Amino acid sequence: DDTVLIGVVVGEVPHIFLIDRWRKPKRAGRDYKVPRHEVRKRLTEVRETFTVRRFAADPPGWREEVDSWDVEFGCWNGNEDDPIVLEFLTNRPTVMGPAIDRFLEALDEKSFTHDGTPELREYAGNALLTKAKGMGDHPALAKPTVDEKIDGLVAAVIAHATEAALPEESAPEPFAFYA
Repeated sequence: DDTVLIGVVVGEVPHIFLIDRWRKPKRAGRDYKVPRHEVRKRLTEVRETFTVRRFAADPPGWREEVDSWDVEFGCWNGNEDDPIVLEFLTNRPTVMGPAIDRFLEALDEKSFTHDGTPELREYAGNALLTKAKGMGDHPALAKPTVDEKIDGLVAAVIAHATEAALPEESAPEPFAFYA
């Protein structure tokens, strides 16, 4: 799958935007490796540019990096009960389903904006809204084919959920993001 970094400008009307992405070439097969050094370098640039309040990461395949980012990013204002790096397990319908619901509701209510990049539009256009298999009535996002990626939309859903969960009194200017 693709690796996508999405940012959210925190404010009265949050703004979701594409930071960067690493595209898995079509038919690359299992031999494809994400250029992790590029992702790490880009995250360093993001930290130098923005105040990062939250960094929600989907850990499968990134466990070692997520653990090191947790140490590197630390806690908000030194409060050990408020870590900056959070895990967001997209493979759990009880976590992802409500996040999809809130994202779609916010989209309908126009309670956030987005940059409308062709990349994000492509991810959104590829996505199929379905129900999680065997897990009750939770919504899920699916890709129609192996080559039609939805990773950027999934990242936007997680970024929105992460921003929406920030305590109001702690929301900084301007940033939360997802990888």
